[in-house]
Amino acid sequence: MSPNCRIALNMVATYGRSLLALICGLFSGRWLLMALGEVDYGLLGLVGGMSAFVVFFNDLLSGAVSRYYAVSVGEASKSGNLENCNRWFCTALTIHLVLPVMLLLIGYPVGMWAVTKFLTIPQDKVYACTWVWRFVCISCFIGMVNVPFRAMYIAKQLIAELTIYSIATTVLNFFAALYMASHEQEWLTTYACWTCLLSIIPHVIIAIRAAIVFPECRMNRTYFFDGKRFRELGEYAMYRFIGAFASLIQSQGCSILVNKFLGPRFNATMTVSNTVASHTVNLSTAMSGAIGPAIYNAHGANDHHRLLNLVNCASKAGAFLYMVFMVPVILEIDELIRLWLETPPPMASTICVFILVAYFTERITDGEVNAIYATGKIAHFQVVLSVCCVAGLILAWAFIYKGMGIVGLGYAIVIFKAMIMISRVMYAKILSNISAWRWVVSVFCPLAVTCAVCLVVGLLPRLILPPSFLRIVVTTMVVQLALWPLAWKTVLGDEERCYILARVKNCVKW
Repeated sequence: MSPNCRIALNMVATYGRSLLALICGLFSGRWLLMALGEVDYGLLGLVGGMSAFVVFFNDLLSGAVSRYYAVSVGEASKSGNLENCNRWFCTALTIHLVLPVMLLLIGYPVGMWAVTKFLTIPQDKVYACTWVWRFVCISCFIGMVNVPFRAMYIAKQLIAELTIYSIATTVLNFFAALYMASHEQEWLTTYACWTCLLSIIPHVIIAIRAAIVFPECRMNRTYFFDGKRFRELGEYAMYRFIGAFASLIQSQGCSILVNKFLGPRFNATMTVSNTVASHTVNLSTAMSGAIGPAIYNAHGANDHHRLLNLVNCASKAGAFLYMVFMVPVILEIDELIRLWLETPPPMASTICVFILVAYFTERITDGEVNAIYATGKIAHFQVVLSVCCVAGLILAWAFIYKGMGIVGLGYAIVIFKAMIMISRVMYAKILSNISAWRWVVSVFCPLAVTCAVCLVVGLLPRLILPPSFLRIVVTTMVVQLALWPLAWKTVLGDEERCYILARVKNCVKW
């Protein structure tokens, strides 16, 4: 399979997986609430949420490992020498065998103490919650050990294969939730065990298959303790952690500001807005994320021309697919939230629009940030991101303090994301020699014009139809009829249009 075909397959697979997860999640979430009840459902989220730091840390390490794998795979495509990639695998495996044991030795007793002594848990539920915590720890441990194997699939751009396991897990969990909703019993411990098995089995299959298929995943004891690689991987992960942690502080800080100055009702407003935005973002990041490993490969192979094309493709794909959902949601946000919640929190639709626009400014530089991470020289970039996060939090405080309320927070979020966008473009130029002007001309302007035109066109149904579900459907159809042809002419370049037409012709002949 050609590299471009593999990227296209990965994009379709990840997008389909995210869409399926969204649809199944809407139903299974309701069924789980029915089966478990409010108390057990809340306890499941509470106890499971105690692993959030491990998951967060694990994702950072996974991203770091994938980066070094992908770059070494790109280097091997030129030299044919897989030794460097095998060294990185052994280094990563050592880290992911030692670190989970250390975290488990610390985290398990702390979690058991929290469940039995600290958290507010009904006495008759404590025993069940201790087993929930045990199942959570087992899932986290196996997941961390599996990172070096799973990361090899990503580096090799076999993301479509990983989606098979994810889709199977989603479907099985969907039917399990349906079964639970129709059979009344105490499900808390059983469901925790079930989710643990659903997590472990794919990890085991992935690890076994990787060890068989990939020569790079061979265990070589002489490569297990490489101090230089430990430091390099650790520094890269640490700098990623600094930026991610600063972003986490910024988002949680905004929630605290809203709580202190505006009250809990507006915290519900933020929760609703973030939920709508997160569903929209997940569909677009799944698509652009499929291109990330190819960007790392191109950097490793020192193929600058291909890297530039992939960076442009990632930024366009992420932002365009975000627009597919963002534009109709913005136009009909009042009616959507009313139909969803009946009695929405105050200003929910307003802040939701701000957050959607803010995330759009971030998606439009997905390719640039992947190019920056491909270089591995991210120390200064992460520091700048941290400064932007702090500045965004201070700006939010200033706007709210001056009496602008939740709207002021919305402006602060948009400005903060715009600062992130500018920082990405600047560092992509500095570290990867990607022209900022080229990004403005080929990515930003076409997408901004397309978005503006579709917003105007999408207002037409308002002149004819009253607020209703029918108008939401009509608005969505009108937007899509304008968006896709316009994007074909403005967003895609001549080379991209020719490639798509050639692929379509081949499919028709086949």
